[in-house]
Amino acid sequence: MWDQHTVLATNTSALSVVGIGSGTTRLAEVIGIHGSPLAVPMSEIVKTIVTSDDTREQTKIFVVSLGLGFIVVPDVPGFMTNRVQMPYRLSAVRTLEAGIASRDEIDACINPKISGRQSK
Repeated sequence: MWDQHTVLATNTSALSVVGIGSGTTRLAEVIGIHGSPLAVPMSEIVKTIVTSDDTREQTKIFVVSLGLGFIVVPDVPGFMTNRVQMPYRLSAVRTLEAGIASRDEIDACINPKISGRQSK
């Protein structure tokens, strides 16, 4: 049992947040926080059609307290970052399969942490 100030947050990137919350009696307090802070200092706050404004605001405060930025996105498959990144990932795989570039060359091209390194 959760008290009235508790928020149920999930870090899923594939499951519906409203689907996860449908097993509760307090769907208004269910929200998604999706991100990989080690890779990108930003999170997606995933608001369902029934997430309350108070839950969204509490979640924003929590995410900022972690030193992360955020965007608020709807509860749709892939949310925003996965939808935007998927074509790039697929293109990277096709580039590797076609022999156009090596794994390390592709990584250097798309990863800012690697791209500053000198090639061997």
